[in-house]
Amino acid sequence: KQQVIDANQQSFSHTFFLAQQGNAVKDYASLMLADPAGVEVVRVTSALEMLEACQQVYAGCDAALFTAAVSDWRPAEYSPVKLKSGKEAGGMGEQCVRFVPNPDIAATLGAAKRAGQVQVVYAAETGNPLPAARGKLQRKNAELCVANDVSSGVGFGTPDNRVWLVEPGSEQELPLLSKRQLAGRILDRVAQLLA
Repeated sequence: KQQVIDANQQSFSHTFFLAQQGNAVKDYASLMLADPAGVEVVRVTSALEMLEACQQVYAGCDAALFTAAVSDWRPAEYSPVKLKSGKEAGGMGEQCVRFVPNPDIAATLGAAKRAGQVQVVYAAETGNPLPAARGKLQRKNAELCVANDVSSGVGFGTPDNRVWLVEPGSEQELPLLSKRQLAGRILDRVAQLLA
């Protein structure tokens, strides 16, 4: 059995503890991007690569935890060379960058979820995160949304976090916990959902 966890630097410490805790209770864990010891690492450099990497392992996992705050947008065009400013010879002058939406990885995979699989998503919001969390549960076909108010001074860049565990029909506010303790609580709930 395995877990799929995707991460970026903003959510690294929480993701690290989830992977570490998950590795202790499962056969192994797959971690997209970060490097905790004892965990398979799959390196990606874009949302499209992350989606492809997750698609390769998703069908075989029991639980998928989507911790990454993947950008909603990417540039429509890429240049393999430096684009010179208008001040330089051959320069282009003023430019506008056009953006196109990135795929929603959790929603894409959630649409292909098999019976018995557990999907966990996250809602880091400013202000009350519960409405967004409820919406994400439905849009991403998830059993659990871990929601927090990032304007409260905890979560990003701190060793602790205060979250709500939101499920269809229920929500539980957890006290301020270390990210290691929080990872354990989340994985305990995932284990209950898998039972």
